[in-house]
Amino acid sequence: MSVQRWLENVRTECGRQHLPPIYVERLVGELSDHLTEFMEDSKSMDASELQPTLLGSASEIAVAASSEYRRRRFSGRHPWLVFVIAPILALPVLWAASLLSIVFIARAMGFDSDNPSVTNEIASRANEILPFAVIATLVLPVVVATLAFCRLAVKSAVSRRWILACCVLLAIGGGAASSSVSLPMPGTKGSVAFGFGFSVPPSPQQLGQFMLPLLIGCWMLHLGRRPTDTFVGS
Repeated sequence: MSVQRWLENVRTECGRQHLPPIYVERLVGELSDHLTEFMEDSKSMDASELQPTLLGSASEIAVAASSEYRRRRFSGRHPWLVFVIAPILALPVLWAASLLSIVFIARAMGFDSDNPSVTNEIASRANEILPFAVIATLVLPVVVATLAFCRLAVKSAVSRRWILACCVLLAIGGGAASSSVSLPMPGTKGSVAFGFGFSVPPSPQQLGQFMLPLLIGCWMLHLGRRPTDTFVGS
């Protein structure tokens, strides 16, 4: 087998292991340099006589490279912790932060039970916007968590089952989440409520919240498998 054909086979097998393209090209370059040095040391052996498979088959090289690459990263060594436990813990923190942001923004705008300056017109406009803001507090944390963990999974070259597990957990949590917020008005106090539950049949909003992490996961996988360095570069 020619050197170039063997290197192409290594590149193909590494792609099947879902290794980042930039890492694969670096590996292929190092193998090519190693074979070149070997040829220079073996003056009596020309390129047609060189058997690169003496270093191992392309699949063996790819498996070894994949194992070594994953060992370099915490997420590759501990996928259960990073892609199962961490998403479950991250969502409540992100939801709490998003709901608190509504409270702080409302107070910054003057909404307070002891503030008589809030007019009916301002209150009416705020109440028209509030439902969209509440939905955003539910959806944006799930989007941020899904993008972050999927990007980490692609960069770590972990198995697709971990990406699937992460997205399913985020989809279940995101689909079950619900919240309600009422703004404080003169003479009345505001309230924030958050909970989990599924309606039967599920509402369009719940279906959307459930499907969003799965769609993002598929999209991120597609980007991560493209032959480019820009997304998964180390």
